[in-house]
Amino acid sequence: MLIVDSGPSYADRYTLVNDDGACFGFGSNPFHPQGFGQYVGDLGQAVSVEYLETQEEIELKDLPEQAQRFVQERL
Repeated sequence: MLIVDSGPSYADRYTLVNDDGACFGFGSNPFHPQGFGQYVGDLGQAVSVEYLETQEEIELKDLPEQAQRFVQERL
């Protein structure tokens, strides 16, 4: 599992790559009606390794509570 943070300027601030290579983009509150949290494709298709290398890696515990829940439900 890898989680990266693109910064507060983006609705899909966070990217999760789970162990099978599925990638998810999500924000701080992905379950809110105006929030964002969805499957974006597989590693190498929707998300490049080069992109991930330019972003800040973060740990699950550093995400907001609802974002942690989003990740846990996709693992």
